[in-house]
Amino acid sequence: MFLTFLVTENSWHATMELKDFLEDIAAFRSAFTIMQIPQDTIDKKCC
Repeated sequence: MFLTFLVTENSWHATMELKDFLEDIAAFRSAFTIMQIPQDTIDKKCC
């Protein structure tokens, strides 16, 4: 019984760590995509 709990607990922690990692990757990709937009394109849309 204890072994089952231990495996389940470790799996849960690994899943949560993977979720956090993927959120960080998604935030990085989003920020990187925003940085790739040329500034003159942004200025044209603005004014």
